[in-house]
Amino acid sequence: VVSDLASDLMRPESWRDLAHELNKPAEWVNEMTLAKVWDADPLTHDQLFKKVIAKAQAEMSLKMFLTGIKAYWEEAPLEIGNYQGKVNLVKGWDVMFEKLNEHLGSLSSMRLSPHFGFIKADANVADDELNQVRLVLDTLVDVQRRWVYLQGIFGASADIRHQLPVESSHFEK
Repeated sequence: VVSDLASDLMRPESWRDLAHELNKPAEWVNEMTLAKVWDADPLTHDQLFKKVIAKAQAEMSLKMFLTGIKAYWEEAPLEIGNYQGKVNLVKGWDVMFEKLNEHLGSLSSMRLSPHFGFIKADANVADDELNQVRLVLDTLVDVQRRWVYLQGIFGASADIRHQLPVESSHFEK
């Protein structure tokens, strides 16, 4: 118990929870010492200590998972491939959308946790950011699909380039 109390998972809120569970005044958490913890009799109040530690561990686990999601998208590589020697296009859409759906689903599942309140604001920001990523990726997929379609029209047929010279020159730019 003492080693868990000394770990990084015990945030100020966790100490306040412990004080509340032990019916200690709010000031009790100021300048915490081992003597204060020992005076609270962790052997007698073992279940209270374990309850607060379990909550702190659950909250830390949620925070670490959320941090992992953010780290993934900050470093997520885009797989680029050359298309007919003319332009580079993004490839590997399935992997990106799969990961995006996985992370959005995980955020939804996290909302069911009794400890979600601890990271609610950060999770809402992450959810908004992932939905923005989805919007950007959907737009990029659509633009690339249309470009490939138009490339097939303007790039493959000299007759079309001759019939639509203005549109063809716009496309080539």
